[in-house]
Amino acid sequence: MQLKIKNCNNIENGEFDITEGRLNIKYAINGTGKSTISKAIEAFVTNDQEKKNLLLPFKYYGVEEENSPELIGYDQFKKVSVFNEKYIEDYVYQQNELIKNSFEIFVKSPDYDTHIKEIEKLLESINITFQNHPELEELIKVFQQFIDGFGKAKSGYSAAGAIGKGIGKGNKLDNIPVGLEVYEPYLKNNDNVKWIKWQLEGKHYLDMAEQCPYCSGSIKETKETILKVSEEYDAKAVEQLTKMLEVFKELMPYFTNETAVKIEEITKNVSGITNTQKNYLLEIKAQADSFMQQLYGLKKMGFHSLKNAEKIADELKKYKIDLSYYSHLNSELSNEKVELINKTLDEVLEKAGKLQGEIAQQKKLIKKTIEMYSSEINEFLYYAGYKYQVAIEEENTTDYHLVLKQY
Repeated sequence: MQLKIKNCNNIENGEFDITEGRLNIKYAINGTGKSTISKAIEAFVTNDQEKKNLLLPFKYYGVEEENSPELIGYDQFKKVSVFNEKYIEDYVYQQNELIKNSFEIFVKSPDYDTHIKEIEKLLESINITFQNHPELEELIKVFQQFIDGFGKAKSGYSAAGAIGKGIGKGNKLDNIPVGLEVYEPYLKNNDNVKWIKWQLEGKHYLDMAEQCPYCSGSIKETKETILKVSEEYDAKAVEQLTKMLEVFKELMPYFTNETAVKIEEITKNVSGITNTQKNYLLEIKAQADSFMQQLYGLKKMGFHSLKNAEKIADELKKYKIDLSYYSHLNSELSNEKVELINKTLDEVLEKAGKLQGEIAQQKKLIKKTIEMYSSEINEFLYYAGYKYQVAIEEENTTDYHLVLKQY
C-alpha cells in the first residue's frame, strides 16, 4: 500500500509504503520526517483538524488554503494509536503504578505461594482460635464502634460524635422531660427513631385544624404537649443515643465493676456529660483502643506484619496482653479471653525459630525476583533509547507497584 504525503512540516512531497499484516519499521536520521509521517497518519485517520493545522509548514502561514497538508491513501485505516514520548508522559509515566496488578505479575509466583502457605501453617493456631471464638471478632467490632463514637477532634472527644450528640446533652430516653411521660411507650420502643421522625414530619398538619390528623379527635388541650416533642427530641440524636447505649451494653461485661457503675451513671445522666466524665471516658477509650489494636494485630498476623521484625519471638511477645495495664478492662470475662489469646501465642512462640526461617526465605525470594525483573526491563528501556527506569516498590507493607522514573 503506497501513501503520498504533501505539505506536512518539513516534507513538501513524499511517498512511503506500508505492507499490510506486517510490522513496518521506518528508520532514518533525525530530522528527515519519521515523526511527521506518524503525526500525519494520526491527524488524517482521526480527522482531527487541529492536528492537521499543526502539520502546516511555517512558510505557508497566511496562504493555508492553497498549501494545506495532505495525506493520500490512508482510507483503509480505521483507527490509530501513536506510542511516543508524549504517550509515555500522558499515560505511562504515573507516580503510583505503571502496570496494574504489579504484585500478581512480578512478585507472586508458585514459590512465593509455597512460603506463604508454610507461614500460614505455622500461625494456624491463631486463625483457629478466632474461628472457634467469634466473640473475639465481635469484640474488635464493638471496641471500634465505641472509639468511633467519640468522633474526630484533636482533643479526642467531639460534640458532633455519636457519644457527644447522643449522651452529651443528657439521656432523654431514661429521663423523659416533664409533661411528655405519656409518650414513654413510644420513646422507649425499638422503633423510637421512626416514631420521632413521624412526629416531626406530621407537625405541620396540626396547623390545619384543631383536630388530630390521625384520628380527628380534638387536640385543643394537648397541642402544646404534642409540639413539645419536636422541641425536646431530635431524631438523629436519639438514633445516636440508642446506638451508643447498645455499644455500652455489649461492652459492660468487659468493664470492671467500678467502671461499669460509672459508665451507667454517665450514660443515664440528666443534664449532660461533665468535663470530668469526658476525661474518664477518654481514659477508657485509650485502653479500649490499645486492647483492640492488639487483638486486631493478632488476627491479621502473617508474613507482611512480621517480615520487618529482627527477632520473630520478640515480635510475637508484643501481642501478649497484660491486663494489669488495663485498669478499666480487667474483668472476669476479659481475663478469660486474654488467657485464651496468650495461650495461643505461646503455641506459636514454640515455632518461632521455624517461622523466622520461613520469613527470611520469603524476603530473600522477593528481593531476588524484584531485582531480576527490574534489571531485565531497565536493560530493554536503555537499549530502546528511553530515558526512563522502572522500580518495583513496596507499598503499605502488603503490596508492590511497578513505577516508572525519569533519569
